[in-house]
Amino acid sequence: MSRAALILVSGGVIAAIIFFLNGDTPAPAPQLELVEKYEATPAPIGVGIPGSTSTYKPSYYGGYDNYYDDDYRVIDRDEAIDEHWDEIKEYVDGSTEVEAYSYDSGNYYSLDADISNGEVDQVYFPNGGYLHSLGAEVDSGGSASGYDQEYRDWEFEVDDSLIDDAVEEWAQDNDYELDY
Repeated sequence: MSRAALILVSGGVIAAIIFFLNGDTPAPAPQLELVEKYEATPAPIGVGIPGSTSTYKPSYYGGYDNYYDDDYRVIDRDEAIDEHWDEIKEYVDGSTEVEAYSYDSGNYYSLDADISNGEVDQVYFPNGGYLHSLGAEVDSGGSASGYDQEYRDWEFEVDDSLIDDAVEEWAQDNDYELDY
């Protein structure tokens, strides 16, 4: 008679079952005896057992940088922007300084601006003047272009910190951990 062990894993529960088989001849269904039962917590993604295959899961979009399971998702800043910019741009909000270029005059200006839902809404000049009705949607690189109320063409560069804040807020709202 020989001894054999069977390890079952289901829903985080590991059960080791030891049963006996009769030599080389077919035997009736073995009587199973539960020897020990262990409760186990699954290892985090990326942590493997030495000598086993890795638990590191690739994403659908870009290799191993965006790996996750049902409860744990990690993504880096650039990958988040590349894959989810249409969602992230809605988080680009706030008052910030922008670099503005007027195609009409050929001049650059550092100006305060209000940005809402990924669009430059209003830009303020130090003398009290302002630009509005721009329709300038911020792209993933922080650039935006549009026309002011007098149909003059403008280009804007938004500070990276506003983009970074939007990525962080989006990640938190969508259960991602950012990998820096």
